[in-house]
Amino acid sequence: ATILVSYKGDKKRAEVSTVSSFPATLTIPLSEVASKLGLQLSSIEAADVFNFEVKTTAGGKSYFSSAAFNVSVVCGYEVSNVSGSYRAVSGGWGLDGGIEITADPDNEFILYVTGLAAVEGLDEDQGPLKLVVNPLNFTVTAERTVLASSTAPWGVNYTGLAYEGSGLLNTCDGSFNMLFGITVDQGSFGSFEFDFTKN
Repeated sequence: ATILVSYKGDKKRAEVSTVSSFPATLTIPLSEVASKLGLQLSSIEAADVFNFEVKTTAGGKSYFSSAAFNVSVVCGYEVSNVSGSYRAVSGGWGLDGGIEITADPDNEFILYVTGLAAVEGLDEDQGPLKLVVNPLNFTVTAERTVLASSTAPWGVNYTGLAYEGSGLLNTCDGSFNMLFGITVDQGSFGSFEFDFTKN
């Protein structure tokens, strides 16, 4: 199998490594990737994306594996850059307003979100929504959390409005792209994409 890399989705694939047996663990330095693609390290910026693909050749035929993945050039994790005043937007759910994100004092990779229910005119008497950041790849898990006991201000008295889901943190600008499942005790509204951007 051959490991191929391309830059910013340009599909100009360059071979960076080969694998002769599976499973295999590879470490590929960014300097080597840049060299294979004819890039200067100084031209690569934070949040640039590299795409890695596996091409398997057997019996004279080549196949691309579905195990392709994108790797972003990330910035360091700084609590001050991933907390504070944010704007939350979800076109699908119809939400646009201010929220606050704070860090757990004992674990900087645990964040708390307040304001999602309040933006919608609800009494946010529960919560906050707990986000757990994976320090290895900055994926985010939102643990199921009830934010409001009642949706009575909507004119429909559901109980236990809760959010849960997953997403990705951009450590360069502090933004979050999340997919939340939104439920009440009476059922589910479905899943909706949310963007949190730092004010």
